[in-house]
Amino acid sequence: MNVHVTSHGLGLRSRAVLRRVQQITPDAARIITRQVGPLPHTTVTVTTTWGLIELAQRADYAMVPEVPAADRRRWRGEYETNGKQAAGHTLLEPRGVLVLIAPSAGLAEADVVTLHELVHAAQMNRPGTRALLTAYNRYFFGIEPMDPAKVRAVEELIEDHESEAHGLEQQLLDALHTRHTPAQTPFTAPLGGTR
Repeated sequence: MNVHVTSHGLGLRSRAVLRRVQQITPDAARIITRQVGPLPHTTVTVTTTWGLIELAQRADYAMVPEVPAADRRRWRGEYETNGKQAAGHTLLEPRGVLVLIAPSAGLAEADVVTLHELVHAAQMNRPGTRALLTAYNRYFFGIEPMDPAKVRAVEELIEDHESEAHGLEQQLLDALHTRHTPAQTPFTAPLGGTR
């Protein structure tokens, strides 16, 4: 299993999320390999919202380098809209899969976002999925045509993957929390102690 954690453009306030993701990723990867399937070469990058937008574009354009510069500028707004709403995102990249985690998800959500996105990484490693998603990305960016029935099939597969990842979240969290105490911040920690 080749999974490693990096960071990109983080400030000091986001370091707790990075440390948490570094702490849980090896066990999370083992749990997901057992319950979902093997992971490809996976880079987990903890970054800012703007870093997520930037790195998602880089990964997409590395997989579809023929996208013209004018089209890349046009797509920038779409990446920004989607990136501002995302706590995580998983994409194909030439070496394997890139998992992006935005600290705006917060420390308390770091576990579920990491698990959810690693499920997507395992899904992308299933037989035929990488080639299918690569062809879809080429179609999406207008590089190659794709049969409409195949487009619908890929879009249904993406929806199925999302449903599967959401459906597994609690089970995976429970398995992870047998090894790691759930992350707590001063805002989510239970109140108590002496006064």
